Amino acid sequence: MKKILYVAPVLLFFFWGCSHSTAPTAPDYGYFPIELVSKWHFATTDNVNRLIATFVWENAGQVQLNNKTYFKILRYNSTPDSSTQTFYFRKDGNILYERTDTLGEHIVVDFSLGLNSKAYWDTSFTVVQKDDSLITFSTQFGADYGNSVTYKKNVGMVSEVSNGFILWQTKLVNTEWLHPGN
Repeated sequence: MKKILYVAPVLLFFFWGCSHSTAPTAPDYGYFPIELVSKWHFATTDNVNRLIATFVWENAGQVQLNNKTYFKILRYNSTPDSSTQTFYFRKDGNILYERTDTLGEHIVVDFSLGLNSKAYWDTSFTVVQKDDSLITFSTQFGADYGNSVTYKKNVGMVSEVSNGFILWQTKLVNTEWLHPGN
């Protein structure tokens, strides 16, 4: 009888542990998974929802600039004879940097900021939404000004709203992955 009292808890622990295995969780690549995405396809509409433009951000691989590794992003319209713009992005933890010839390296966004935090690299932006899947940075909006950008975890930028003379809305339409199945 004593033997059963000692063996029963061990067997119970063993069988309980085997029957309650946890499923593997997907890796978290943050709000701008540049290392996973081949192309982001966007569409821009105006204030009456007319399609103004479609464009693509294409990941053209990695390059070394000033001893740092950047992802080379090509931006081009989805129309024939469109010009191509080149951008260089890199991530360092939660911070996304861009490098340009005119500005050098500068912060685009710091995803570690909490809700209602001011962006220290541009104090006109505040984090107005943040949860497990989305983060939105926004300025104040008025009759002819305002800007808002939303990023989705493991996807990237999903929308941008710019209010000038006309309100423009850019939304992510499709994402092509470097590794199918993501």
